[in-house]
Amino acid sequence: MSSEPPEGLRKELLDDFYSECDELLTVIRRNLTQMEDAGREGAVAPAVLEELFRGVHSLKGICAIAGVPPAEVLAQAVEDLLRGLTKKEIDYSAPMLDLLHAAAERLNKIIDAHRTGRALPDVAALLPRLAAYLLAVTAPGPGALPPPPPPPPSEAQASESIAPSEPSPSSAATK
Repeated sequence: MSSEPPEGLRKELLDDFYSECDELLTVIRRNLTQMEDAGREGAVAPAVLEELFRGVHSLKGICAIAGVPPAEVLAQAVEDLLRGLTKKEIDYSAPMLDLLHAAAERLNKIIDAHRTGRALPDVAALLPRLAAYLLAVTAPGPGALPPPPPPPPSEAQASESIAPSEPSPSSAATK
């Protein structure tokens, strides 16, 4: 017995998959445009970020189910970037928006290629760019201050840590 669904059902399932992908990609593009407009005005609405994140997350999930690994991996990288933006660990920037637009375009091309049975576009060049951007904006720069040292121990803690609890063999021999 084969684990593959009958051909008619497989076609229907794929049609549903592509329809859902089209809807999610529309949501992603719309929110990127809203983000771009809001970024020019100084603030991106949390609702826009949330809807964008959910769209990318949902696309990642259905691509995993449908067996489209390049789209799944790329969507995960975009999700990581959006998570940092949502948590305010990174700031909105034009270069970040350019990367998000490039990723959305590549996701669209991957889904279109899958739909038409063509070879899937490669994501190998885009993934390191997304990772490098995320690292660059979250890692402390060369001028960043090191973390503060731990607080000095109190005098009571200092004397406890210096005083031996038992005499050492060398000190016992000298008595």
